[in-house]
Amino acid sequence: MVSPQDGTPNLRPGVERDAGSIAPRFDPQLALDDLFEDFLADSASLINERTERLYGYDWSHFTAGLDESGLARVLDSITKANAVAYIAWLQRRPKAKGKGTPSSHSVHHYVRVVRTFVRWLVTEGVYPADPFAGGRRGVMPRLGPRLLKVAKRTDLEPVTRETPPSTQRGDRPALQARHQRPGPTASRHPSEARR
Repeated sequence: MVSPQDGTPNLRPGVERDAGSIAPRFDPQLALDDLFEDFLADSASLINERTERLYGYDWSHFTAGLDESGLARVLDSITKANAVAYIAWLQRRPKAKGKGTPSSHSVHHYVRVVRTFVRWLVTEGVYPADPFAGGRRGVMPRLGPRLLKVAKRTDLEPVTRETPPSTQRGDRPALQARHQRPGPTASRHPSEARR
């Protein structure tokens, strides 16, 4: 993750603004943990206790990403480059349970809390611009289609072993005989019916 030297926000190329005119309370050395506590206190009327606990849990992922990158937990650490690096860090880290890496939905969930917090900072005049903003989706990970988990062949073997042979997929004549209507056409093959 990269931290700007002067603490200014990421603006479009060629645009130079004084961060104090955009965010009157901007101080690059403000502690993020204290600001997050203020955010939770200010949001207390809007969120319930469970949501507050989930916000705290998701916030711990962000602070762990900062700590692992060697960045201080100060306002100066919230930049567009650090936001992109945080998302990449989330996508690479192993799952807490199971194998593999988190899905894009999980990554989006963790980033959503940080993004909401940064929007609150901008609204309160503490931070000049939202580094997660930019375009329609910003730097948020793109949500792909949710994939259903498919059973493995070893999971299906006990089920097929207990199924009577006449209903297994490979036994077509038994299934066809069961679903034919009684009567004179039941014994005929469809090609014979056309004659």
